[in-house]
Amino acid sequence: MKKWHRIVIIGISVLEFLCICLILLGLTGHVSLSGPLLWIETHLFRRTNETALDIRTLVDRSSDTYMYYYDFPVNEIGTASASWLPHNALYHYNGDGFNEIRDYDKQKPSTTYRIMTLGDSFVFGMWVSTEENFSSLLETMLNEKLICSGISSFEVINAGAPSFDVRYSAKRYADKGALYTPDTVIWFIRDENIYFNTDVYRKLEEGYKEKIQNTRYFYFKNFSDPYAVSHLAYRVYMDSFQKLSKSEQSQFLEPEITALTEWRKTYSSDLIIATTADSEESYKEILQKFTKTWPRVWYKEIGDIQTFAKYDYHPDQTGHVHIAGELFGAVLRDLHLPCVEK
Repeated sequence: MKKWHRIVIIGISVLEFLCICLILLGLTGHVSLSGPLLWIETHLFRRTNETALDIRTLVDRSSDTYMYYYDFPVNEIGTASASWLPHNALYHYNGDGFNEIRDYDKQKPSTTYRIMTLGDSFVFGMWVSTEENFSSLLETMLNEKLICSGISSFEVINAGAPSFDVRYSAKRYADKGALYTPDTVIWFIRDENIYFNTDVYRKLEEGYKEKIQNTRYFYFKNFSDPYAVSHLAYRVYMDSFQKLSKSEQSQFLEPEITALTEWRKTYSSDLIIATTADSEESYKEILQKFTKTWPRVWYKEIGDIQTFAKYDYHPDQTGHVHIAGELFGAVLRDLHLPCVEK
């Protein structure tokens, strides 16, 4: 056997040994396997010069549906766990499928001021228990810190749903939120909710799950990071989106902006549009322009949000306390309620 043949064989054996060690570490929760999955995506699924996601798919939004729209169970408690979480997060789903400990009457009492929060997993409160998300905290703060004329109590109903873009959130409000006739909606819109199309992304994510299940690299089927495939799909999606021209990107974003505009035509009460201060400027400009176009709409940026970094980008318990405090200030400043702080 030639010397270079032996070197190749030894190299392959060493690589296989390292992969097995990595997988064992991943299965025990010591490392994340999202990195190896990205390696597979680069070397196994993209051996040709073709992009894993056809960028034409991003431009053509004619096939947009609500294929991945969902609702939560009712009167149940869900659990979220991860190796890096100090304790499990408990999601309390009330009788209408909101992440709320209690039910709210659709017929709002005359002296109750009702706020509804709308958005994705940031609003839902991914990785924190129901009583720890900023909607629950804001309700407590409003009731404990304010004395109001004509308002006996405040309600803040959490209508957030993970992975929902603007179109999906607008549909969730139309399907359920509108029945509660809120006095104010606080819609937390991150830049991702505008450029990330739920239909396209989830379809891409499902495709990668299927590819990994069908590949001979069987040991990646039981990786410890349940979001590894999502991270892989995110990378490919963003890579494809960034290859679009500026005009194509604008064309792609138009359905989300249109959905926001059409929703506003059906909801005429007070609206606070909130976003993160670290969102890209181009998307913040879109939201700022929207708030200037319509009456009774306010814009709020929230910065310095503590997250579960290095493990996850969602706000942790401290981050939710901070968001609640910032929104409490926005409610007092912008809505001109007949209230004073105790």
